[in-house]
Amino acid sequence: MDPAKMRNFRPANTFRAMGVATVISTAITGAYLYYYIKKEVAPIKNFYSTYNPEQEWKVLLKSGILKTVDKDGNFIDLSD
Repeated sequence: MDPAKMRNFRPANTFRAMGVATVISTAITGAYLYYYIKKEVAPIKNFYSTYNPEQEWKVLLKSGILKTVDKDGNFIDLSD
């Protein structure tokens, strides 16, 4: 390899720059994940901590929105 092409190559500076870039990118990723979890995941956990599937099923049955189940909870045959 031609030494003239290697004259500006400084491995110590390169390794230091890679280390700084790794630390900065890790900090940014950590901050992003912290705020994402705080904003997106915490409300979902709060919702499911009070969610009652049996009560929700009864509300859906009474509303009549389910097309394959009647209001008593019996399945309706749609192949007719």
